[in-house]
Amino acid sequence: MLLFLMTLFIPLSEWTTETIDELRIRGELPLVFTTIKPYEYAVIKRYLKNVDVSKLTTTRKLLVTRLSMYYRGYSRPIFNLKVNTISDTTRSYFVWGGINYPSHNLGVDISLIAKFGKSNAFPVKTWHYPHGDTVVGIDLYRAYVSGGNGNLRVTVGRLPVRWGYGLLVSGSTIPYDLILLRYMRGAFSFVYLFAPLDQYVSADSLTPLLNRYFCAHRLDIALLEHKLILSLSEGILFARQDAMSALYYLNPVAIYRLAEYNAHYARKASGAYWFNDDLYWEVGITLYLKDTKLYFEWLLDDVGFVTDPYHPFIDDVLGAGPFAYILGVKRADILVDRTLWWLEYLRVNAYCYWHALPQNYFVCMGYPLAHRLGSDFDITSLTVVYHHSVWLDIKLSISFTRKGQTHLAMDELRPPRNCFLLGVPQKTLKLHIGGETFHIPWFVGGIDLSYSKIWNYGNKLGDDRSFWEASFYGEFRTGFTPYD
Repeated sequence: MLLFLMTLFIPLSEWTTETIDELRIRGELPLVFTTIKPYEYAVIKRYLKNVDVSKLTTTRKLLVTRLSMYYRGYSRPIFNLKVNTISDTTRSYFVWGGINYPSHNLGVDISLIAKFGKSNAFPVKTWHYPHGDTVVGIDLYRAYVSGGNGNLRVTVGRLPVRWGYGLLVSGSTIPYDLILLRYMRGAFSFVYLFAPLDQYVSADSLTPLLNRYFCAHRLDIALLEHKLILSLSEGILFARQDAMSALYYLNPVAIYRLAEYNAHYARKASGAYWFNDDLYWEVGITLYLKDTKLYFEWLLDDVGFVTDPYHPFIDDVLGAGPFAYILGVKRADILVDRTLWWLEYLRVNAYCYWHALPQNYFVCMGYPLAHRLGSDFDITSLTVVYHHSVWLDIKLSISFTRKGQTHLAMDELRPPRNCFLLGVPQKTLKLHIGGETFHIPWFVGGIDLSYSKIWNYGNKLGDDRSFWEASFYGEFRTGFTPYD
């Protein structure tokens, strides 16, 4: 099956996405809104066509040259094969295979992912072969149709998407089918998402089968010559027998909070439950300075009323209520040229992504929809990337993670509303070194080696462990023909 489209998107996990972000930090402007991913291939191609490489500084020239070599024009389809093998306490293999053909008028993009070995990562476990402890899974990773008219673009299909820094729409755990609308004009960007999720089957036989849906919209505004980006997002997860019974949420420009506000008083008067749907608000700020990027994003889960004793907004904000936030800084060329330094802190409180009704938990097919750890954790990380040449990058990183015993899943008990690091927190210190080689345009590969020290493993006091992890990946492409 081949799906045709007017343009292709650069995969979130591809190295080119990080390269485009770094060029933005270093003063280049491949595109204004780096807060909405994936990026369109056509936008990057237009930038590469117009940029004068001879006028760029050393590191900018290195990065742009690398992009130019990788994204040359093609006269026939490109076949991709990516293999990733991971070995820690077990061994697992992931294989991506697909075909794409980018052009101005017509394109194809379809990709499958297969999993072999012991792993709970996507795809969902489907078969056991040849023994019960060996998992084999296969699923569609990307397959979409996308077309546009002027400033409006419509995408339908399966495509990992990330808004901002991944607190609401992350694109990093499980790909899902969606309808995505995006409108850009000058300093404004508006995007709307509708995604049918999995079904909810209650243990109570009297409860009907419910279909679960997720809707969200986001507005980004660029100010101060595109150096400052302000963002406001709103999302709603709801369960109905059919989506049309919640037609209000299918309106891209409707304000979900108004619907919840009106239902609040109407249901209160009738004695029914006040909130049946899970509402999210998110605000973000991204600031670009000289060779520096600063960012902050804050997500509020099920924002209540100040006067409502069951949704004490002020207590939630001052305490460890259902919210999450992320802040970070990226800085180029500290101490050493051709380096990028990245310091980040992420915190998700225990009750964030939960709800009074299990069908509204922020999960799909058993996977959290935001971060892979679900909720009740924080991560502090420092990463340094050194661009040795057009052909080689070296990466060093250190991270410290704390994880409470809260496990975000349909069949788990809800944690307390105001709580962080429930029970005995598991603590993990991870050291990582890796290299990535760019024999472009036909091959890109990398090797990673990491060491992890874990205290209170599985949230059990005194159970300490440590292990090494090695991984290798390689991406092969055939069928390319560069433009003259």
